[in-house]
Amino acid sequence: MRRTRWVLLASILILVAAVAGIYRAQKDAQDKAAPVRPASLPDNVSVSAQDWRWSKNDGERPIVEVRARNFEQKNDPPRVDLEKVELKLFHKDGKAFDLVKSAQAELRMEDSTLYSAGDVEITMGLTEQPNPANRLVRIQTSGVTFETQSGKATTDQDASFAFENSEGTAHGAEYDPATRDLHLRSAVKLNWRGKGPASKPMTVEAAELNYRENEDKVYLKTWSRLQRGTMTLNAADSIVTLDKGEIRLVEAAQAKGEDRAPGRQLLYAAAQLWLHFGAKGVMESIEGKQGARLETIADSGRTVVTSQSVDLAFEGGTGDSILQKATATGKTVVESYPIGRGAGEPPSDRVL
Repeated sequence: MRRTRWVLLASILILVAAVAGIYRAQKDAQDKAAPVRPASLPDNVSVSAQDWRWSKNDGERPIVEVRARNFEQKNDPPRVDLEKVELKLFHKDGKAFDLVKSAQAELRMEDSTLYSAGDVEITMGLTEQPNPANRLVRIQTSGVTFETQSGKATTDQDASFAFENSEGTAHGAEYDPATRDLHLRSAVKLNWRGKGPASKPMTVEAAELNYRENEDKVYLKTWSRLQRGTMTLNAADSIVTLDKGEIRLVEAAQAKGEDRAPGRQLLYAAAQLWLHFGAKGVMESIEGKQGARLETIADSGRTVVTSQSVDLAFEGGTGDSILQKATATGKTVVESYPIGRGAGEPPSDRVL
């Protein structure tokens, strides 16, 4: 009997140990399968998320889309902090768009703006196609405010930008995706590259600049300066007309130009000047109206022409624009001041 009792007691202990082992194994498996408890949010954060997306449409047409890798909604003051942000501002056709990238941005709910204090990259004129056309405008700047209702972007910081055939800098910029207008506020400098080996780059400077993509025009305001090779033009307001990214026409007000090369100098001025450029960026002709003045200086002498209008034709086969013909009309006065050579009597001045 005593042995039977010990056997029974041992069996009970073994059974209890087995049940306890099974329970612990099941409990460990459940603990491992249970989802990880999320970390507590900071006191000022009400919502946190990853791979966040927000968009706004006008019916079926997209207007704006914002994506962020990390999203935090804060309470005081009410705002949303975003990391690794991509903002798409759609054009009126709903297909092309302007893409904005920034490492960090702040979505301010009270005034519906998105602000990025750090570096911002803007690419205008993209499509969903993998190989978009190269007529893009790229802007790099900082301190940008975006209006989420209209998509307008503004900054008062330095900005660098690149067009199809040019790049430059400015201080302060505004961009409106609805009208496709880019406004560079001050200290504008642009280097315009031509196409082909015969084309020389042109430097464009202005107090401010408006680029209207839909018009293919660049408006230079207050003052403007254009330099290409030996040619320099200084003017008040100017308008540059583009054709497939190349300069075709410059309209300049209160303009004075010069072309200084070894052995020759060409000076011209008028209240209105039109400079026409060929396919390779070479200047082909100049029209001057209202108080036009032309002065040529060479080893043989100096000639001054004043007239109501002056038309200049150039030959540019070598890449440099060489004056071939000048035509003056309307109250024209020609003054010739030849330079004598040798010991003979110097030639006399002439006025026609």
